[in-house]
Amino acid sequence: MQDELQRAMSDIGAFRVLTAITTETVRESVDRLGLNAPVGDAFGRLMTGALLIRATIHPGERYQISMKHNGSAGDLMVDCWPEGLVRGYPANPEAEPNEEGSVVGPIGVVEVSRSRRAGGKGLHQSVTMMITGTIQDELQLHLLDSEQIASTIRLETSFDETGSVVFAGGVLVQLLPGTDPDVLEGILHKLESLGSLRERVQSGGAEALVEAVTPAGHPCTVVGSEKPYFGCNCSEERVLGSLTTLARDSIQTIIDEGQVLEMTCGYCKKLHQVAPERLRALLDAN
Repeated sequence: MQDELQRAMSDIGAFRVLTAITTETVRESVDRLGLNAPVGDAFGRLMTGALLIRATIHPGERYQISMKHNGSAGDLMVDCWPEGLVRGYPANPEAEPNEEGSVVGPIGVVEVSRSRRAGGKGLHQSVTMMITGTIQDELQLHLLDSEQIASTIRLETSFDETGSVVFAGGVLVQLLPGTDPDVLEGILHKLESLGSLRERVQSGGAEALVEAVTPAGHPCTVVGSEKPYFGCNCSEERVLGSLTTLARDSIQTIIDEGQVLEMTCGYCKKLHQVAPERLRALLDAN
């Protein structure tokens, strides 16, 4: 089944439901970054959650989220772009879980940055304290504290015996202003009895997730969809741009030694090689 994110709205405007199937997207990122299953599980959940949240904001906004915490995986970062591109990385790809089976610690912060492209309103940033170290709990707290939106989110990443991602997906439900809080209680009850998202999708497709979390008497209509995908916009030009922060004498030393400068992208692991003549042109331009 192809990756897809769907947006649905209750017919009376009480809440919205977003569902995401992100298996291929998460698998490619996990494989490229060489993540073990415990780190891939946490990272995959954060990537799916970030895609769901990005779909709730202005369609032209880029959404970046990082979790800086005391767990063994180190900082987790995900970067979502308006057209569906997503990328990210953990600080420690092969971290071992603690006694509770987690690689994410409860002490830390969730940092979010939202930026609009040309013609937009600039940069919006927020920081919330972490409490549990559980990805979906921290995202719910972020939405409530930073966005003042009552939300519930369910995320899942599954692996086979070889450590390959076989399913990734999630559901996000948000109450709209003026809605009776009892509606959220009904949704929470449905989520608690939902079981495996993977099994639900296998038996009924993506549409089954929307139906599964919708309380009785509150029909929903799908109002939009998009195709998330793993991608990276790294390039030699961006690498050269990052080198402008180096001291001129450091760049000159590399040129004098005739070295080919090698830099690996942290998002996709692509190796970029910059020849001395390109570095010389960089110095001449500055």
